[in-house]
Amino acid sequence: MRASLGAVAGLPYEDVGVVWLDAHGDFNTPETSESGFLDGMGLAVLTGQCWQPLACSVPGFKPVPPTRVLHVGGRNFDTLELAALQEAGVTLLAPEQVSAQVANALTLSVKALAAQVAHCYVHIDLDVLDAKQVGRANSYASAGGLTLAQVLAVLETVQQQLPISAVTFASYDPQADMHGQVLAAALRIAQQLLPSA
Repeated sequence: MRASLGAVAGLPYEDVGVVWLDAHGDFNTPETSESGFLDGMGLAVLTGQCWQPLACSVPGFKPVPPTRVLHVGGRNFDTLELAALQEAGVTLLAPEQVSAQVANALTLSVKALAAQVAHCYVHIDLDVLDAKQVGRANSYASAGGLTLAQVLAVLETVQQQLPISAVTFASYDPQADMHGQVLAAALRIAQQLLPSA
């Protein structure tokens, strides 16, 4: 969570949008969480929904309005969390909305974000990847997620509309990634984001 806050706080821009790739909503608050798991509140903190004294301890941090957030690949939401995301105005793109058949939904969502902001922060929780087709990023990974090709397509679509000013990778557990498939996918994603590296 603090990595996301720090990444956004470190950007010298006011007009920052967020593309959040994650199997989970990360939009719980202490009032809505069914588990009390702090890591399930990262996006809620980033958008000013909870833990503001903690967030404001990060120098330069200002909450990002929820309407400037595009959440991609989510499929494991708590009931109250999903309602909160919808009520706050976060744009949600389910995995099936990123397929080639409905790529228009992705393009339109990214264009709508680009109409509001001039810079973008991208958060990539590696459990957004499909646990069966790609591999298990961590113990919370599940099937039904994005393929590597779909993640790359999401990022390419964003890159065509907005400069990506900061990126964080999250939730990688080498013990869960028995064959290194998720690590290989993460390196391929990084290669697209940083082609000269």
